[in-house]
Amino acid sequence: MEPYSTKQGVKIIELFYFCQRSLVTTQRKYRQYFNSRSAPTAFVIRSLVGRFEELGSVADETGRDVHRNIRTEDNVETVR
Repeated sequence: MEPYSTKQGVKIIELFYFCQRSLVTTQRKYRQYFNSRSAPTAFVIRSLVGRFEELGSVADETGRDVHRNIRTEDNVETVR
């Protein structure tokens, strides 16, 4: 699955609620709105809606758990 932009994710959520929670109708409206032959799968729609209902956002959570290395003089000396 290729990731959807925030704009696309927001539109998917809007369409889902506008279409009275119908996955198939949401997919059809998505194709019409973005003039696309493909549409998000039912799994993707459910995932986006779940994330939106739980977190209030459709943005990806990437970057939250990024661990950065800390270079201190002690660490550098230990490696040498």
